[in-house]
Amino acid sequence: NYGRFLTAPADDSPFSFLLWSDSRTGTDVAEEIAHQMITLVPDASFALHVGDFVIDGDREACWGEEWWAPMHDLLLHCPIYPTMGNHEENSPFYYRYFSSLGGRGVNYSFDWGTAHIVVCKIDEGDSDQLMWLEEDLAGNSNAGFTVVSHHVPPFSSTTSDTGGIPYLQESVVPLFEKYGVDLVVSGDIHSYQHHIRNNVHYLTSAGGGEKPYDYGLPLEGMTLTLLKTYNI
Repeated sequence: NYGRFLTAPADDSPFSFLLWSDSRTGTDVAEEIAHQMITLVPDASFALHVGDFVIDGDREACWGEEWWAPMHDLLLHCPIYPTMGNHEENSPFYYRYFSSLGGRGVNYSFDWGTAHIVVCKIDEGDSDQLMWLEEDLAGNSNAGFTVVSHHVPPFSSTTSDTGGIPYLQESVVPLFEKYGVDLVVSGDIHSYQHHIRNNVHYLTSAGGGEKPYDYGLPLEGMTLTLLKTYNI
């Protein structure tokens, strides 16, 4: 089969990209979603997967059955930038497949036209990760549009009504606001959610194959959309 490959524009030309996560063991649905992405956005410049590619990142067979096989056509359609999810944490296969992007495929960034895209993993108590993120955002504060991708959302509506992750809200969200991040994309909570706080949009697109979750109450003054559905 023939594939396609696009390089980033050298100017501020508009472009589109695909976003999804949590494909894992829902391989039939994940393959259909991949085909829908190709059909609905045929001119997409790249795709951003926000984590949880497979159910067990330490098993090579899972990568073959749950990632490479159902994503075959999409992988030919456009470049895919990965975000490490909890199911790939410290996976030797994740590092093998994605380390060429820099930062072992865990913490890296790239520019596409005038947009700056940051991919990271932020663990509670890891000051090195936090320092890396702040240095990257500070060094690219003049970008026309800034996107940050990390697997676990800082804000989310769930049936437990926790509202999200306190550590991320206290330590990471202030960096997003300080350096003018426009969009934060996440996965993990199997649903589609869109929240906004202090001009930063928080988008959870985690319906890439696994069974969708029930969501909880809207977050006061923040929630724009809550959907229990497969999504891209």
